[in-house]
Amino acid sequence: MRAVRILLSALVALCLAISAGLAYDKAIIGESDRALQTLRVDLETATQLLRRPNLSDDELAGLKVSLEKLRTSAAERSLRLVAPLGEVTQQLNSLGPAPAAGQKEDEGVAQSRADLTATRDKLQSLKAQLDVVTVGAEQASKSVSTLQRQQFFGRIFDRTRSILNPQLWYDMVAGLGVLFTGL
Repeated sequence: MRAVRILLSALVALCLAISAGLAYDKAIIGESDRALQTLRVDLETATQLLRRPNLSDDELAGLKVSLEKLRTSAAERSLRLVAPLGEVTQQLNSLGPAPAAGQKEDEGVAQSRADLTATRDKLQSLKAQLDVVTVGAEQASKSVSTLQRQQFFGRIFDRTRSILNPQLWYDMVAGLGVLFTGL
């Protein structure tokens, strides 16, 4: 009876190890890690640019577009990790609870549990870091919007020539002359 349980445990561990390998593409971890590093660099570059004084409207508009692309990319990558994370968690749950402190678990099952736990932790870490990049890009984008709004109101309420300024009246007469000659 004991031999059958050991054999059955080894068979379950082998099936779980095989299913863990076939469940999702493990390359997603490496791809997500590399993408995360690139997104972090892009976000840091954008925030450094945002700290510069006197950004033009075109620079702010371009920065806003790049931040939105960065936010979208980070959010999509984070969403891509949800399914593999769910699969690994499901596989880990199928192993059942870890044995109590005094009990020993089959080596194959213990190894599968350790591998699945490490993979789950790595996926959770990557997802959380991508979510942080997403939030950082949103915050930077809001800062760009605030700067654009401030510049817009600054241009609207900028004090220009007074109505009593003779140059203003001269320009108006010249403009009317051009208008009437064009008609």
